[in-house]
Amino acid sequence: MLEQRRARVMKAGSFIFGVLGISLVYFLFFNMGLELFPDPDNSLTRVVVRNDSQHRIREISVSFMVNQEKKEAQSISFLDPQQEQSIFLDPQYASTDSFVVQVSAPFHLSKQIVVASEKAILENANVQFTFVTPSIAYVNQSTQLQVKVCNNELYSLPLQTQLVALEEGSVTLPPAQEWSFPPLECEVVSILVTPLEESPDLSFKIRVFTPSTVLAERVVSMQVISNSSNTGADQNA
Repeated sequence: MLEQRRARVMKAGSFIFGVLGISLVYFLFFNMGLELFPDPDNSLTRVVVRNDSQHRIREISVSFMVNQEKKEAQSISFLDPQQEQSIFLDPQYASTDSFVVQVSAPFHLSKQIVVASEKAILENANVQFTFVTPSIAYVNQSTQLQVKVCNNELYSLPLQTQLVALEEGSVTLPPAQEWSFPPLECEVVSILVTPLEESPDLSFKIRVFTPSTVLAERVVSMQVISNSSNTGADQNA
């Protein structure tokens, strides 16, 4: 009788300790709390890690993984409850299509997200271009060209414009210019060119591009006449 009671106590104790052990392992190694998401203000270059728990989380490690290779990026000593911190994405991965950002901390579940690189995002951005160019220009007078850019994405788009001469020495072109187009808006940018000589058909390219790809290109042709022709036309009028 005593042996049977002892056996039942041992079974009950084993069950209780088993439950307690499983619970301890769960709370030690599978504790929730870390959240990771793209920065809503700048998803091209930053992600945000947040402590979504009610306790301080210490020794947070941030790493990047590309092609199954893991590289420690930085560490955060601690985050208080509901505290956030921005993580700047490593520019060395800009030439890849995507990579993984992972955050981890002792006794907490790791979190990771797949981040499309800036190259992939910009190459597939929903953006529309409209070119407005004059048909006539005058020698040694600045002529304004316009590019209307409609950014239909939810994030700002950093783009560059450049004019490429098709006839050497016939026109003065500005250097490449950098612009930032806000989300869900259309903006018009102006570019000035100065023809240096008369030409029945002065041609050059307007190019809109990112560091990795050309998004739009337009060949512009205009007739260039001298200032005296312009003055004579005004007097005849």
